[in-house]
Amino acid sequence: MNTVVKFPTRVNPWESILNDVFAPANSVKTFNPATNITEKEDGYHIAVVVPGFNKNNIKVTAENDLLAIKGQLGEQTATANEKVVRKDFELLAFEKSFNLDGKVNTENIAAKYEDGILNVWLPKLVQAPKFVKEVAIN
Repeated sequence: MNTVVKFPTRVNPWESILNDVFAPANSVKTFNPATNITEKEDGYHIAVVVPGFNKNNIKVTAENDLLAIKGQLGEQTATANEKVVRKDFELLAFEKSFNLDGKVNTENIAAKYEDGILNVWLPKLVQAPKFVKEVAIN
């Protein structure tokens, strides 16, 4: 499929290791959620696996032929009379972008979050049929 294209991301394995060891305690951890894209005759479907999030933690925007999906999940904080004994998860965020290539009706994009999966429906832009008209010369 050549219409909806994921922007390439560079993965540096050392970056992940070093960020885990040397990141500040209150830093944001980023991840790349699994994504499936399917095409039908009338549009595209993007499914993004983001368990633990809710729809208020996710933002979907379409601007200048670019679809952006962003999410941030806040961390649990201890109250004044609690002390953290062990902390395995922190603030978590993701961002994915897709080029729409001028073939998506951005006015009618729809999204639904259910059971840890964000589903985004991108209807294809309906083009007027091309025709050839012979013009009479007077």
